[in-house]
Amino acid sequence: MNTRHSIRLKEYDYSSYGFYFITICTFEHRILFGNVKNGKVELNSLGKLVLEEFLNSVMIRKEISFDEYVVMPNHIHAIVILDNPAPILHNNSPDQSERSSRILPVKSLTSFVAGFKSAVTSKAKNMLGYKFSIWQRNYYEHIIRNDKDLYVIQQYIATNPLKWEIDKYYSPGE
Repeated sequence: MNTRHSIRLKEYDYSSYGFYFITICTFEHRILFGNVKNGKVELNSLGKLVLEEFLNSVMIRKEISFDEYVVMPNHIHAIVILDNPAPILHNNSPDQSERSSRILPVKSLTSFVAGFKSAVTSKAKNMLGYKFSIWQRNYYEHIIRNDKDLYVIQQYIATNPLKWEIDKYYSPGE
């Protein structure tokens, strides 16, 4: 039996304000978005679509912004800044006198990633004719807890294209 375990912290609210480092990989780490030459990413049509939809996300989801990011041939790294949106109260009872409300997060890191992946998949199928899976099922996330952590991750993302040739999924024939 194949059971998958979530890497998310059970007690953490992923809709709360914070800086998050995320990595979203392609299905089976396939090289789908382009290549890296001389330390510079050269995106193909799918890679350009990924970048466009990524940048469109801040227009659609006002609760997010981005710090450092890069689209690589088989993954995307980003620092996502999530502002704490106002909660929505949901009524459990239609009777106002018996109103029992609870606060549910409206937006979250998970909803952003799901929406982004869905938008890319839909447009890739409709505009580019893709008929196969683009994304790995889950994504990696790390809660950035301090300025030192932020700086180290910013440097990692900024220099990621320079390290492509030592990536385990790199193939020199590409």
